[in-house]
Amino acid sequence: NDLYNQKKYKEAAESYSKALAKNPNYTPGMFNLGNSLYQQQKFDSSRKVMDAAGKVSASKQGRAAADYNIGNTYMSEKKWDDAIGAFKQTLRNNPQDADAKYNLSYAQKMKAQNQDKNKDDKKDQKKDDKKDDKKDQDKDKKDDKDKKDDKQNKPDEKKKKK
Repeated sequence: NDLYNQKKYKEAAESYSKALAKNPNYTPGMFNLGNSLYQQQKFDSSRKVMDAAGKVSASKQGRAAADYNIGNTYMSEKKWDDAIGAFKQTLRNNPQDADAKYNLSYAQKMKAQNQDKNKDDKKDQKKDDKKDDKKDQDKDKKDDKDKKDDKQNKPDEKKKKK
């Protein structure tokens, strides 16, 4: 834990891995390894370790803590649906977890904002497409008018002057 506290997360992860090699089902070691990986932004690896910790945990509290940490990895990647699912699972195992309630609410809010933003982006794209279509139509009309004007101003080649 000294390495972790010194923010030497890579070295801490190596130390926790060595300890887990001797005792693979040592839940605190699994959590420590998962947290070290999280701090290195190795979210997939952190999730795998936390999932394993949740499976070997003897208590609902331990499973809830693992799911909570998994939810945080998803939030770091802005994977709102996955985060929501993880926090809901946390609350199934520990309904009193205030942090999980807060994070669930936050993830739901961010998901809603993201959906609203995507709708606005689509509306903006449609408006841009309509403007582009209108410009193209106006250009086509101008080109047709220019061709018409050229034809009217051009002498008829069939009539030859003598």
